[in-house]
Amino acid sequence: MYIPYEVTSTKEGYEFTTKNKIVYKLYFSNYYLTDEQGNDVKVLSFGFYNVPETFNTKDPRIKVTIIEFIMDFFDKNPDIGMLYLCDTKGGLARHRRIIFGSWHREVENEIEKHDCLEHHAKQGYYSSMLVRSDNPLKEYYVDAFYRSLDEYLGDI
Repeated sequence: MYIPYEVTSTKEGYEFTTKNKIVYKLYFSNYYLTDEQGNDVKVLSFGFYNVPETFNTKDPRIKVTIIEFIMDFFDKNPDIGMLYLCDTKGGLARHRRIIFGSWHREVENEIEKHDCLEHHAKQGYYSSMLVRSDNPLKEYYVDAFYRSLDEYLGDI
């Protein structure tokens, strides 16, 4: 197993620097979904990007660092839902979802990943809801995720 890069806290969130001097910025922001009664459901939205912007996933320590960061987050916050939105920069949102999905499948863990549906993706919207399997609010978060997507993008 590869040793992850050291993640440090910054004013904007978190970051780590690869051996090739590429800085990865990891961040959370509040995001609101809608439940069956129309109430706001607060979740955290997670994202990351790199500076300078490259699309180099050949460094296996990047994957290990991001996965361990997410696992650590859920260890400290087991009852929260996390939304992962794939950045649309460069028209690569679909590719980002594929890579993130392969990372998730490679690791046996208690984090479930619920992807947007095909009709959402056809509109160029790629996202996932991450939630621990043992989260007592799991179904509530997942339902609010799909309900909000259908409200925003339309249900087919």
